[in-house]
Amino acid sequence: MTKTILFAALLGSVLFAQAAEPKVAKDAIAALEGVYKYRFGNVTMEPGRELQVYESEDIVEIVRYDDSHVYVRAHLEFPHDQMCAISGIAGYENGMFVFHDPKPSRDGAPPCTLSVGAVGDKLVLTDRINDGVSTCRAYCGERVSLSEITMPLSKRRSIRYLDRLKTSRQYIKAARDLQLYQLQKSDPSYTPEQVQRRHQE
Repeated sequence: MTKTILFAALLGSVLFAQAAEPKVAKDAIAALEGVYKYRFGNVTMEPGRELQVYESEDIVEIVRYDDSHVYVRAHLEFPHDQMCAISGIAGYENGMFVFHDPKPSRDGAPPCTLSVGAVGDKLVLTDRINDGVSTCRAYCGERVSLSEITMPLSKRRSIRYLDRLKTSRQYIKAARDLQLYQLQKSDPSYTPEQVQRRHQE
């Protein structure tokens, strides 16, 4: 009798957790979706010229894809004309939304993995997930990375161009990349070379 009650309690807790997870993800999406824009003074200097000051703007778009995924596009500018530009669909994992690039890296390093979410009063993006290695360098200039990028959550605004965004080549490619990643996940025998060929189709 005791074992039956214990089993029922454990089963109930598992079912409750499974039911709660989608709601948590949906709430997290509602709290994040929008466009974040942050303007700031930037500098660049070319050999033989004086330091030049100009205005830059970081842009991060977060759009609901389904109840547990968001589309993320980030265009981030750094000093000396350096930048990072990335887009993809990130799934809800342990309190953050994580994008897994299905495309293998060129140098044999771990594939790009980008985490996006709210930490305190800031939106945080980082490609340092497990062992602290920056994994998305291919999407950045030579001297910058997507490690620990922050932006105030107060910068969030509604996106008024959703129809145009969802027909953009970045959004369409992101949806295709998600399908490739899910195929890899369901079939571990799917080789990086096969992914690369599918990616180029």
